Amino acid sequence: MQPWYVDEQLIVDPTEFVCLYEENRPFFNIERIKTGSIPKIIDDNYVTCCGYKFNVKSTIFENANSKELCEGWSMVISPDKYQEIYECYLELEIHNYSQILYGNSAYFFPMLDLLKFCYWFYRCSKISKSDSKLLQAKKEILGKAKVLNQYSRSSQSIDTYEDLLNSTSDSYSEMMFAVLSHHTGYQVFLNKKNDFVINSNIAEVKSIHDKFDTNLLDQDSGRILRMSISNGFGMKELRDIFSEQLLRVKWLCHLKKAIKKQGAKIILFNATQSQGLRPVVIFIEENNLRKTFNHMLERAFSFTSHVDDIPVLVLLESISIQHIITPIVLLAPVVGMNENRELHYSRFSPEYVRNNIFL
Repeated sequence: MQPWYVDEQLIVDPTEFVCLYEENRPFFNIERIKTGSIPKIIDDNYVTCCGYKFNVKSTIFENANSKELCEGWSMVISPDKYQEIYECYLELEIHNYSQILYGNSAYFFPMLDLLKFCYWFYRCSKISKSDSKLLQAKKEILGKAKVLNQYSRSSQSIDTYEDLLNSTSDSYSEMMFAVLSHHTGYQVFLNKKNDFVINSNIAEVKSIHDKFDTNLLDQDSGRILRMSISNGFGMKELRDIFSEQLLRVKWLCHLKKAIKKQGAKIILFNATQSQGLRPVVIFIEENNLRKTFNHMLERAFSFTSHVDDIPVLVLLESISIQHIITPIVLLAPVVGMNENRELHYSRFSPEYVRNNIFL
């Protein structure tokens, strides 16, 4: 992996991590590596962590700064009993990089998910009465990390690595949506029963965390995670891709659970790790169609009174000069009333999805 620049601005520099990997393989002393690779502030925009140099305003959030990220790290990782989380993420970063070297599909920069968790943890701590919710989130990912320590070989722990990543992504997504909603002026209440409540509506947050297929990326080693869309890609192709993705079993299971078991009035998806939706983001950006989160959240709320469908806000994050969030609203059909509502499978067809996407 090479340093990644956009318009001559450094976004991610993996140079030290690659050197660390080459100098230590095949046996990695995690305790020794950990000591010298905790986050350090370079300036307001840049931090180093795990041998990577990250531009926080490009990779975390457009208004993020290094101090907030490191304060979040101190709140999450610094207490001794939570050190296992970082140790497991070091192992995960090493494991995934080895998979990339062998040409296998993998998650890129899993450490970035942990940094996002820390940043949004800090931001979420500023919301009134968030303490119990935040403690619950910390304990959950610590529990996932402890499970990993039961295995002596990475081949034994692949599923558990993914479980840790999924839990981290779910948790930081919950905090991110709560913070973004709070800062747009909505009343946000955090409790242990729901992901959060917004303007008295139960909001359930889901994340799609797919491995990236390196064969689908542009073959330019200088552009990490770079994808292009074909000539002639338009609204029809956008709607086709969305309908294909939303009808996957993973999405359907999330929707079913949020509606029937969790009583959601609005569902919020973080689909950043859904590679299949990357062409959608590219098309929206290239055609200047992106709306603000505030605008799209209001759009979603305009559908909460509907009886036959439920609003779903899908958000995709993009790494660029300034971190980008692209929100899209769609409707999922439901049947039943109030707490007896459930996903209406027979109506949830490709045609339905295509006709109920709002940009």
